[in-house]
Amino acid sequence: MREFLRLQAEAPRRSFAARVFGIDPLARSAAHAYAGALAEVEVAELLDRLGHDWTVLDTVPIGVNEPPVEHVVIGPPGVFSIALRNHAGERVWVGERTFVADGTRFPHLRDVEDESEIVAARMSAALGSRVTVTPCLVVASAAELVLRESPRPVEVFAPTRLAEWLAELPRVLSPRAVAGYSTVGLTAGTWCERQPGGEWDARVARDAASDRTEFAAFQREVARARRLRFAWLLLGIAL
Repeated sequence: MREFLRLQAEAPRRSFAARVFGIDPLARSAAHAYAGALAEVEVAELLDRLGHDWTVLDTVPIGVNEPPVEHVVIGPPGVFSIALRNHAGERVWVGERTFVADGTRFPHLRDVEDESEIVAARMSAALGSRVTVTPCLVVASAAELVLRESPRPVEVFAPTRLAEWLAELPRVLSPRAVAGYSTVGLTAGTWCERQPGGEWDARVARDAASDRTEFAAFQREVARARRLRFAWLLLGIAL
């Protein structure tokens, strides 16, 4: 989402005529990133509908020099770290230890597994007992997603399948355990690094909220442009 906002901000502003006639405000250079950002929103909305016995943590900071984990999900089936990778329009092939998109190999499986290990280590240290975390990789907007072999321990999905899979899993944690894990997950000290002044570094969460607000505003702009184009089309037909 942040990459899209950066690319869109670099594009020339639409002219007055373009705004009047509803020309699509999406810059061509930002189209690929926009598809990924839409998938981010879709995944977040699907996770929000899991139910009251689930806790969903968004944009979880795991290190000063590490990108945040998109989501950490805690529920009756256990704990899951969820990463999203944007491969809009590409043909994706996944093997036991291999991820290939349009003929190019990517280290996504290893990266997602490493993220889950960091999440497990942070939660285990905070809880005082071992926490197992299942790494999940969501592949956004691919033209084709082929799972040749199951890439254990990483679970790979298209966005729409993720929430269904989580809801179908058997319960392995008691309500008490889920509550304990959720409390640990919701505690800032589990994730954030202390700064010299002793304050928790909450910049990642603040920046993510700002990005979501700005992205929602752009989505409304896209919707307004679409309505305008439709209105002009109807007027043209009527004339």
